[in-house]
Amino acid sequence: MNKTIKILVIILTVSIIFAQDSYALWGKKKASKTPEPEIQKEESQVKKVPSEKVREKEIKQEIKEEVKKEEKQEVPEQEIKKTPVMEKKVDKKVEKLKEKLKLERNEKREQINNTQWNITLNEMGGKGQPNEDVLIFEENRFYAEKTSKAGFNATNYTISVQADGMTVWETMQTAEEGRINFWRGEIAGDMKSMKGIVSKQLPDGITENYSFLSREKK
Repeated sequence: MNKTIKILVIILTVSIIFAQDSYALWGKKKASKTPEPEIQKEESQVKKVPSEKVREKEIKQEIKEEVKKEEKQEVPEQEIKKTPVMEKKVDKKVEKLKEKLKLERNEKREQINNTQWNITLNEMGGKGQPNEDVLIFEENRFYAEKTSKAGFNATNYTISVQADGMTVWETMQTAEEGRINFWRGEIAGDMKSMKGIVSKQLPDGITENYSFLSREKK
């Protein structure tokens, strides 16, 4: 009886000890499982950081390469070789154009020379009454009848031909007491009508501006 009780006590004690050990082991395993997600999360973040840095370096390298290409961009050798030839062609075309314009100016000057234009002048700003005068182009010089009587002598004039065929002539006349007349006229392509302006600077510093329009050409 006593042996049987002793055996039962031993079995019960061993069972209790085994149960405690197994609980302790189970508790440790359970506790060890709890932080695993955090550890995995930290590991995933650590893996991402290097990849972003690598990409950043790649982007910076790409930008550097683009900048280098822009800075070192040069004209192709073929174009460099062609440049002198192109410049010569341009120079030739410019010379031809200059010669053409010179011929046009001389032609227009011949058409203007020895002509008279009856004009009507109107002071700008609506002041005063319309006046009449005669513009005379003679021996490649210009003068106006009324202003010549006021001491403005005949002067040379310049001519330019516009793209639309209009001829522009300009001149400056001077007289005593510091009087100055600036003339600018525009003649239509058919050489039959003229319009323009004249600016008169008086000794007292006053400036009178007039517009004029041709009425008749002789």
